[in-house]
Amino acid sequence: MMRDVSFIGKSFLNDFNCIVKSGKIGNPSKNKLTEQVAFSNIIQDFSELYGMQTYTERTLEYVINLVDFKNLDEIELYNLETKINNWLMPGMKGNLTDTFVPGFYFEAEVQSGPDFEVFKQNGELTVEFIAYPFKISEIEEGDECWDSFSLEHGFAQFTSYQINGSKEISLWNVGVNNVSPTIDASQNMTIQLNGSSIKINQGSHIYYDLDLKPGENKLKILGDGLIEFHFRKELI
Repeated sequence: MMRDVSFIGKSFLNDFNCIVKSGKIGNPSKNKLTEQVAFSNIIQDFSELYGMQTYTERTLEYVINLVDFKNLDEIELYNLETKINNWLMPGMKGNLTDTFVPGFYFEAEVQSGPDFEVFKQNGELTVEFIAYPFKISEIEEGDECWDSFSLEHGFAQFTSYQINGSKEISLWNVGVNNVSPTIDASQNMTIQLNGSSIKINQGSHIYYDLDLKPGENKLKILGDGLIEFHFRKELI
């Protein structure tokens, strides 16, 4: 299979007839907060002081071959480079997919202009993306499409409930990072989680104070109506 990389709606192969010669997907590093105890060799690690380990951004680097170089003169070649730069550079982070990482996407952006080298037989473009530390599942939790279900990373669960007064449920976050779901509620409700009560307004909203930690999360929902949770697993 020929490798391709897509970014905010376009891809190197399909839209520019360019081949991804090589790619390197770097891993994030931990942000460590340590303190040495005075007059000892003991190191105290406070990295999870606020509930979870945080990570640095990750780097994705690709070398792109401009495969039509033999049919392009110098001006046409630089015009192609300009088109690619004007696709990659504007805006903030967008979704990046790599066919070598199926089922996931990265939130990434190009911060430094791509390096362009002209060779006798082709042109090479080196592109560096800076990305959110975690790769994000393309499929929401609770999705019932078995054609795209991953037996290795997937977890079958319900994420939609009809509430009549109150109901206790479990939501499983099978990723490694805390996630805040988007909640669709047909009526105002209340969710009790880890000793806290969170007011849920009618409509569709993201609740950043409702963190689903990795593993099982037990919730008690109070109210009447339909409630749906939308979230995706995030992996390193």
